[in-house]
Formats: sequence, C-alpha cells, structure tokens
Amino acid sequence: MKILFVTFGELSVSGGAYRPAAMVRALADAGHQLTIAAAWTNLPDHPNLTLLCGQAETMPNARLRLAAARAAGSMKFDAVHAVDDAALFCAKICRLRKIPLIYDAVRRFSGRSGRPPSRRWKWFPGRYAAVEKKLLQTAAAVLAPDPLLQKDLAALQADARIMLIQDVPRQTLFCGRTESGEALFDRLGRAETCVAACSFQAADHAALRQLLMAVRKVIDACPKAFFVFKGAAAAEAEPMAKSLAIEKQCCFLNPEETYVFLSAVDAAGVSVFMPSTERCGMDPEILTLLYGAAPVVAVMEDAYADLLTESNSIPVLRNTDAIASGIIRALQEPLFARGLQTQGRQLIADHYSLSSFKHQVRMLYHDVLNKD
Repeated sequence: MKILFVTFGELSVSGGAYRPAAMVRALADAGHQLTIAAAWTNLPDHPNLTLLCGQAETMPNARLRLAAARAAGSMKFDAVHAVDDAALFCAKICRLRKIPLIYDAVRRFSGRSGRPPSRRWKWFPGRYAAVEKKLLQTAAAVLAPDPLLQKDLAALQADARIMLIQDVPRQTLFCGRTESGEALFDRLGRAETCVAACSFQAADHAALRQLLMAVRKVIDACPKAFFVFKGAAAAEAEPMAKSLAIEKQCCFLNPEETYVFLSAVDAAGVSVFMPSTERCGMDPEILTLLYGAAPVVAVMEDAYADLLTESNSIPVLRNTDAIASGIIRALQEPLFARGLQTQGRQLIADHYSLSSFKHQVRMLYHDVLNKD
C-alpha cells in the first residue's frame, strides 16, 4: 500500500512526541511504501520511506501543505495518514482525490476540554466544532492513543470509527541503542549508587517546587541519591534547586536529551513520574518508565487510575511528603522495589508491546483497504 504520511510536527523518536515515529515504523515494517511530509525528521534509513520535506531544515506549515498537495496530485496513494491538526488540511485533499483518510488524533480541538489549533477556533466555537465533527465523520478511521480521548471524540461524533491504539515505551523504538549507565555517569562526572530518574510533565512553578522539596527530603534520608530530571520546565528547575542547596545532586536535561535520560532510566534505583494536571489523557512517558529497570513512584491523576496500581508502582498523592516517602521506600526496600518493577514490565509486555502495536496498525490498514 502507498501511504502519504503528513504531520506538522517533528518526526523523531528523540523528541517530545514520538507516536508519529512509532506509526511510521509500524507501517514501514509492514511493507507499506510511505511518502512523508513533516516539519522536521530524524529517522533511521528504511527502504520503504521517502521524504518530501523536513529532512535538512525545519519546514513551515505553508510549505508542508504545498508539498503534500503536490504529492497527492502527482502520485497515486491508497491512504493518507494525517497526525493531529494536519488532518484538517488533509481532509480537503482526500475529498478532492477520493483517498481514504486515517486521522491520527492527539487531542480534541473544540469543546470545553479541547485544545484548539489556532485562535480562530475560540472566536467561532460553534462553527469549528462542526468542522471537527465533519472530520471525524468523514475519516475512514480515527486513531486514539488512550481511552479518555476515544470517549471524548465519540461524544462529539458517535458515528465515527474511533480505534484505540495505545502507545509503546520509547525504548522499544530505538534500534541498537548502546549508551549505558557508564556513559551516563561519564556525562554527569560521578557514579552514584542511588540514581533517580524523574520525568516532570507539569509546567507550573508550584508543582515544580513541590517536587524539588520532596527531593530535598530524600537527599536528607539518602545522602548518596542523585536525581536526573527531564521535562518541560527543566531550565526553570535549576535555580530552584540552587535555592534548596541540592543542585550538586541534580542534573537537568533538555527535552531533546532522550538518550541520556533513557540511560538514567536503565541505571536508576527508582523512577519518578509527575504528570501534568492540564493533560486530559495519559502521557506515554509513563510507559517508558514502567519499561525501565526501576520501580515507578507516580503522582496520581484520574487518567492513570486503571494503569497504575499498588502491585506495579507506588502511587502517591500530589504533595511533598507523599512523594518523598514513596521515593525513600523504593530506595530502601530493594525486594519490594524489585517486585513492583517486575509487575510493571509484565504490564508493558501484556498490553503495550511494540509487536502488539504493529499488529494493530497492520490490521487497521488491512480493514480500511478492504472494507468495500
């Protein structure tokens, strides 16, 4: 099958959003021929991939639209796979060229819980809610990464064919990743015995300080502990750490330093997950931590209630004392921690494996192509 794959975002396993890269890999490994238009790409070479734009420089949306429109006009495609708001543009191409549209949804655009792609959606909410409803109705299939988004989209358009295809751990998308714990410690300039890998998704100042104050308590109880942070507000966290006198036992990574963070997850004695309160669905970063070598201390939100239990993680309340107590328990009770880590890995193997992801994507395309 020949597929036009369009995203206005980046296409890389090392960036903030890696689901599109997982989709590309699943489709290419299944033997489909993909022609890709993306804002920026960083993918391994594959004989089934052809890049229209986004390889040497970051492409603005206008040039991406032009490249996608020209490709659809000059080549024959069996389907168009559009990610997030690119589907709004690709729906027009699909209507004109009579090509099935696969809408890979990341969010809802309209409504109280929606995140609009532009300001105009806020100016004319009724009109653009109808636009999103039509998109859901006309797409051959809509892919949702978690049950909450699937339910939210179904509430807007009950007749839409919305398929749940959940994410996979980021580690499983890397081919031949060789960076080890030793390389991590070389980067940090020290080899600590108690590494904690912290994924911080919340961007507000108060939540960040709350987490760092918990780290202060952990360091008081476990002086050899060393914390590696990765998240949206990592730059803001550094001066906070200095004010708490813990900066020498903390390392703050840029969002792009995926390799280093995954090495921290591999070497960690505990992983810490603090999700955003603004995100409605599940953040796939939790799957990366559950797949790691350490138990996960997770600040609980409703989106994770069905995923995280006391048998596969240490769920804690969003307060300093609870977070600190969870981390200390994981570091000081190794047998208990090992049991949680084993159950976490089993959960990933049972429900979030890359092989299962590929199979679901392959069967979806088979059904779309042969539905008539």
